[in-house]
Amino acid sequence: LIAHDPGVRQGGDDEDVHQARVATRRLRSHLRAFARLLDEPWATALREEVGWLGGVLGGVRDADVLLDRLDTRAARLPGDDLASAMRLLDRLRTQRARAHDELLLAIRSPRYTALLDRLVDAAREPRVGVRVDDEPDDEVLRDVVRRTWKHLRDAVDALPDAPHDDALHEVRKRAKRARYAAEAVEPAFGKPARALARALTELQDVLGEHQDAGVAGAWLRDTAANSRDERAAFAAGELAAEERE
Repeated sequence: LIAHDPGVRQGGDDEDVHQARVATRRLRSHLRAFARLLDEPWATALREEVGWLGGVLGGVRDADVLLDRLDTRAARLPGDDLASAMRLLDRLRTQRARAHDELLLAIRSPRYTALLDRLVDAAREPRVGVRVDDEPDDEVLRDVVRRTWKHLRDAVDALPDAPHDDALHEVRKRAKRARYAAEAVEPAFGKPARALARALTELQDVLGEHQDAGVAGAWLRDTAANSRDERAAFAAGELAAEERE
């Protein structure tokens, strides 16, 4: 998070925002997965503040992903439709610029500085609880992963034959949490943890592509419905049809 802070401020590389957001997601996931081993009020409060930062980073990152996706799609349209699609995407660029302004305000605030200080302190001296049971350490770590896996399995088992996008997105989030947990215990378990993390990454990628298509289609429909530019609305329809496919 700290390593990508300068790049987030300068705004020259989308990857800086992406990696900073991934850092917040990992932090929140670990604070949740290892909650039974941590001081609960401390971990909960820290997770909430990291969630605030992840939210403002997400506004920019989501716009970046959507813009990159639709730019690629629009480039395949014929000439007149391409020009219309570019007018449509100018709105998305404006949304992205506003989100970045909000992000800059957030990371220039005392709240952000205080959060970084808390995270540095947490990394140096995490508030780990004192264990008084006889459970072996490796079983404690396995249980961390088992819990995230159970949550993922339950979400998958609950899916109907034709699941809604929101339900699939929830499965994706749980797959990501299970993956982060597996990666966290890799130093203790080696190859089996790496293999589980790879499998979960593959699942996450497939569901992520589906989610991105759904988000893009929804944005195109909403933007076209509020557009007075008929040719841009037509181009939006072409792009939305490709996302549905």
